[in-house]
Amino acid sequence: MLLLQKLQNSTDETLSAIAKKSIKEVSYHFRFSSDWMKRLGDGTEESHAKVQEAVNNLWTYTDELFHNLDSDNEIITQGVGVDLSELKDSYYEKVKEVLTDATLVIPE
Repeated sequence: MLLLQKLQNSTDETLSAIAKKSIKEVSYHFRFSSDWMKRLGDGTEESHAKVQEAVNNLWTYTDELFHNLDSDNEIITQGVGVDLSELKDSYYEKVKEVLTDATLVIPE
C-alpha cells in the first residue's frame, strides 16, 4: 500500500495509473488482513500462540523489503521508481499498530 501510494507520483504514466487504480484494492486487503491478525491475536490461547510464532519467525526478513538494488537506484533517479528505504518507518509504524491491537509482542 505504501509503495503504491508513492508510485502514484511516478513519471511513468502507465505505472502511475496502475498505482492509482490499485490503491482501493490494496487498502481493502490491508483492512482484511489486519482484522484477521486482531482476531487471531486476541482470540484463543492457541490462535494467539500460533500467530505470535508466525510473526516471530518472519520478523527478521521484513527489513529486506527496504533494501534498494542498483537497478532500483537507477529508476529512482529517473523518477519512475520509489526509494524503498523511505517507506521503512511508515511500514513499521503501521505494523506496530496492528500487532499492538492484536495483543501480539513485537519481536526485537
